Amino acid sequence: MALSEKLLDMFNEQIKHEYDSRNVYFGMESYLRDEGWDGFANFMHHQADEEMVHCRYFMEFLAFTGHKWEMRALDAQTNQYDSVLDVFQKGLEHEKFITRKINELYNQAVEDKNYLAQKFLDWYIHEQAEEEDNFSTWLTQIERSKGGPGMVMLDKEAAARVFTPPSNPPVDPL
Repeated sequence: MALSEKLLDMFNEQIKHEYDSRNVYFGMESYLRDEGWDGFANFMHHQADEEMVHCRYFMEFLAFTGHKWEMRALDAQTNQYDSVLDVFQKGLEHEKFITRKINELYNQAVEDKNYLAQKFLDWYIHEQAEEEDNFSTWLTQIERSKGGPGMVMLDKEAAARVFTPPSNPPVDPL
């Protein structure tokens, strides 16, 4: 199924955003490791892995629909933060940005009456709700700890995170 030029451009831009997301989380991982928060760093490492899978799904969708994807220039990312709290605040802000971009893609797919793209993007809409909820929950716990001993427990909990690719990826939309 052909994508409109505008929708194809937006899909390629989303591939860039997903790659950028990976690098955002690698930058956060770097900061956290340097500060001695290895558990939180592990959390961000797995978050980066997840973003790469999201990127790959977009690439596979374009290939599935007979389109080539573009590798666009990536934005430089920072590894400079003020605290663990700052990292998770910025992480939540970033996920909200990605949610807006996914919603814009979906709106364009609706405008184009591209039902296949809508079906594909449904998965991302649910995924972004989970991402925002996850970051929001961690942020609340970090705020409640007020930098006290609870932070060590949270770091230990974050160290247990592993990433397993979804068993129901959106790539084969049929």
